Amino acid sequence: MKPSSKVLTILFALLAGMSLLATRLSAQSTFASLTGTVRDSSGAVVPQANVSLTEVNTNLVQNTSTDGNGDYNFLNLLPGHYVVAVKRAGFQEFKTTVFELVARQEQRADATLNPATQATQVQVVSAAPLINTEDAAITDATRNLDLVNAPFNFRTINTSPLAALYIMPEVVKGGGNDGRAATPFNIQGSSAAMSDVTVDGVWDGSTRRNGVDFNPFPSTDSISELRVDSVGNAAEYSRVADVLFVTKGGTNQIHGAAFYNYNGNALNANPNVFFNSTSSRLPSRSVSNDYGVSVGGPIRRNKTFFFGTFEGLKVHQYAGVNTQVFQAPWRNGDFSSLLQGSNPIQLMDPFSGLPYQNNQITEAINPVTKALFDKYMPAPNSGVDRYIFSQPITSDSNQYDIRIDQNITERHRLFARWSDKYFTPTTSSMLPGLGIGNVVNRPKNLVVSYNFAAKANLLNEFRFGWMQSNQLVNQIGVDEATARADLGLNLPGTSFPTGSGFPHFYFGGSAQDISGFNREDAVKSRNMEWGDNLTWTRSRHTMKFGAVVHRFGVNEQSSFNGADNLGEYHFSNFIPSAQNPSVNAGTGY
Repeated sequence: MKPSSKVLTILFALLAGMSLLATRLSAQSTFASLTGTVRDSSGAVVPQANVSLTEVNTNLVQNTSTDGNGDYNFLNLLPGHYVVAVKRAGFQEFKTTVFELVARQEQRADATLNPATQATQVQVVSAAPLINTEDAAITDATRNLDLVNAPFNFRTINTSPLAALYIMPEVVKGGGNDGRAATPFNIQGSSAAMSDVTVDGVWDGSTRRNGVDFNPFPSTDSISELRVDSVGNAAEYSRVADVLFVTKGGTNQIHGAAFYNYNGNALNANPNVFFNSTSSRLPSRSVSNDYGVSVGGPIRRNKTFFFGTFEGLKVHQYAGVNTQVFQAPWRNGDFSSLLQGSNPIQLMDPFSGLPYQNNQITEAINPVTKALFDKYMPAPNSGVDRYIFSQPITSDSNQYDIRIDQNITERHRLFARWSDKYFTPTTSSMLPGLGIGNVVNRPKNLVVSYNFAAKANLLNEFRFGWMQSNQLVNQIGVDEATARADLGLNLPGTSFPTGSGFPHFYFGGSAQDISGFNREDAVKSRNMEWGDNLTWTRSRHTMKFGAVVHRFGVNEQSSFNGADNLGEYHFSNFIPSAQNPSVNAGTGY
């Protein structure tokens, strides 16, 4: 058996084994391809012509020859700027002008050779066609300059370039921006969970949320191209739509950039406009500072290249909160206001059955209720039962990305990318006494791609991806031990979590419920992906085989309800009265 046949047999055996374990039928590539036919001036095909393809920024040269039909193919090409040159004895050289190939593009560049003369050697210059005639797919691609210069301020909230997806005509903004199953975007009427989102060909998703994860993305300045495939996708892109982010690689020239984006009070609306309050004015402050640097170049000319970025984001603002609290007289047992109006309510003592004089409850307030009022639920400061306040909210993010490209030989190419991010947003709470919540996010991911040309018509790409995301969520700023001590809760058990937590109170509409948050939640997720693509060209037929294996893992410290160990306390909006003498519900007294 010939060595090439052995290689082919081994690769097919590997792919067959992988397909048994694969969660999707084929791996997803980011590479482009170029094909063409060489003819002479009479229209006859020219076999055995020498065709060279040069990537002008890295000076990587690939060579092939036309077959008996005059056809040539270059497969698994990195996005970049290329020149095609065609030579054949007895003909003038044909050479294209520089043209661009983007991710997953299938481009055609035909050549016509004119007879050579002894008097002169003429170089024929031609541009590659810009229209894709190789498939019926409908796609849209956006370059880096379009992303960084986009006229909307997504970089004042999060450094993730996923929000830039909204500038694509096929994409409609969804109902959220956190990447959860409540889909942050829709493509062709489908949710984000029905689309594949990949970075450098590796899936970027949240196993826990069945959606897209905003945070593990590289910096926007690291993105070379954003591509959306929405109609007529190839078999390897089997979902409704496919979104691809491709990162930048270095070149033979050293290039660097620095940026600073500012968004401040003068560029934002005043939140006081949206609160009808004469007794309390909210501080108005919102400042966002986004800054970073990027640099790329050669480590070894024509062989090894690097590109790296750093981006920092500092957001400082005030969050305005308008909460319903108990009316001031009610806090002291004075419910005389219920006797007013067309439907007066006379409160009755549930134990003696006698009416409270003028609806004045004189019994001592329950100590837990008093502690709740004194330390966590203030009296209204606006209108009858509204408490308006603001809390300082911050969002700090630092991330870096590094990519290395290695042209080992003309037949062997490798690239690897590492991204690391530290993102710590804070969140407001419904009451000032509950403090400020905080989230610590630490996503990391690694991508490695190895491209091997076994023969001119047989190419294989292996791709590995690893993503880890550690998250610690505290939705309020009060820990369980403090809450128990402040409220005087004598609860059974001696072992309690040390993180944030607070009992839930439900007031039946008389005031804002103290609920809707969980205790401290630690989430650890890890995704691993192995993918392989084999492309085989024979005559005018191109066949592609592939498989991908995913391994997902999520470890979450979850609770059955937000209050967990501290309990839930429900109070009805019905009270014992002359009109409802049989009602027995707690009033806090």
